[in-house]
Amino acid sequence: MIRYILIAIIMFVMKSTISFAQGFDWQYDYRLPSSYPFIFVGINAEYGIVFHEGNFNFLEDEIPCCRFTNGDGNISNIGISLEYWYDSKISFQLTAAVNNVTGSFTANSSDTVRGGSMKTAFDFESTVSYLAISPGIKYRLLGSKLYAAFDLKMLIKYASSGEHSERRISDNVPFNSRTIANGRIDALSTLVVLPQLRLGYDLAIFRNVYISPYISASYTIDNIIESEKWKHYDLHFGISLMNGLISK
Repeated sequence: MIRYILIAIIMFVMKSTISFAQGFDWQYDYRLPSSYPFIFVGINAEYGIVFHEGNFNFLEDEIPCCRFTNGDGNISNIGISLEYWYDSKISFQLTAAVNNVTGSFTANSSDTVRGGSMKTAFDFESTVSYLAISPGIKYRLLGSKLYAAFDLKMLIKYASSGEHSERRISDNVPFNSRTIANGRIDALSTLVVLPQLRLGYDLAIFRNVYISPYISASYTIDNIIESEKWKHYDLHFGISLMNGLISK
């Protein structure tokens, strides 16, 4: 009797250590031991909102016109991820993605003229594209598939564009709106670093395949502009689809 109890305990331990390597029960029968993936590869996508915090100058014909401060926009990215499971609770991840950040800014201007003030608003629409490299660590919470993760995003700028315009506020302005072709801001930083926190849930959908929806928040350590203040914090929703690559 004791022998059967010991055999049952050993089988249970083997089942727990093998089939729950990532918290997923992918071993169908403890009498038929099978390999399990510990390295995964997959795709991920994110979309969210951006809150810009700035205090940077706008120049037209190299003449300072106004300063842009707060703005808003969107962030989106799509990329590939590699994941290594250290044990059933901890995994290490590396993601490479194409990241696009937009921003909309407005600054009011007032010039004193004969008979009153001439009021206009300067608008700046920005799009910056980055290659994002993100090493990270994920930790399962409370023995469940709910997890918290920390990533360090490194954004390498490879493209940017901006549209500048001015529009009428007061009735004494002699135009409705105009595009400013010779306007600019200072040079953008080549590298921007953002710590990111994620909270998500891993859900198995097939054998050796799982999806992971999550919400995340990040904030820039560095300024978007090299010489002036421009930072942003982001809130996004994301999802990953991971497939087992290497088993043991």
